[in-house]
Amino acid sequence: MIYISTTCANHQKIRDSVIEIAECGFNRIELSGGTDNYPELLNDLIKLKDRFNLRFRLHNYFPPPREHFVLNLASLNQEIYQKTINHYLRAIEMSQYLGCNEFGIHAGFYIDIMKECLGGEIPNEKIVSKAKSMEKFCIGYDYLKERTGSIKLYIENNSITNHNYRKSNNSNPFLLTNYHEYKELRELIEFKLLLDVGHLFVSSNTLRLNFKEELKNMANVSDYIHISDNNGLSDQNRALDPKGIIFSNLKKIGLTSKTITIEIYGNMNDVSKSINLLRKEKLI
Repeated sequence: MIYISTTCANHQKIRDSVIEIAECGFNRIELSGGTDNYPELLNDLIKLKDRFNLRFRLHNYFPPPREHFVLNLASLNQEIYQKTINHYLRAIEMSQYLGCNEFGIHAGFYIDIMKECLGGEIPNEKIVSKAKSMEKFCIGYDYLKERTGSIKLYIENNSITNHNYRKSNNSNPFLLTNYHEYKELRELIEFKLLLDVGHLFVSSNTLRLNFKEELKNMANVSDYIHISDNNGLSDQNRALDPKGIIFSNLKKIGLTSKTITIEIYGNMNDVSKSINLLRKEKLI
């Protein structure tokens, strides 16, 4: 089963992104970040769902908040923590209204990141307490899980770049960036893993881990995967390179029983090429 992320269509209104994806022939759409909040948002989605016979799922930063901020379910700042909880509660409510079956959230951070820095260089801030941040994350996750009803709640692995790792004095400021951290978190809470292979490739290079083994281990415990390509240095969300490391390792794991989301930024032609590549190799 294949979903297309709305990040694949570069529009400010979610309505326009959904229309572009639907008109390309895709009827499973993952509603993600990158768009603006507007009053008619939910009504637009309801109308488009019926018009194109769509199936939706929400992801992390959707629906977009009125004022943008960086979600952090591990924050020790109570204001940020509560805003994060409230955002996810709204997303769960919208998921239920739209008939969605899954909702994926990002693992948290041991520091609070300004929205201007997200996806780039983070400030050189001291990690206050990993144990306390982890505790907050687990409490928040369990609180949300109790309110999802029949919706499956997933946690997505983070991506740590080499630059941000060094700026944090060789201490990882992000939760859940590799298989070892997955196992540590799994000992504290029961959760389903949303595996982002692009994130994992960057994190594996930064932490000097074997990407092949990391991918194999994490794919074995996940039935929901985000697919895109990058240079191993940052999460670029590029089309799959048939000669690239990510694709060559995807061919070694089973994908047919998993739900796949294609998450390539701003180019539907690259989306189609990547899907055709996966189909050619009988991976989906």
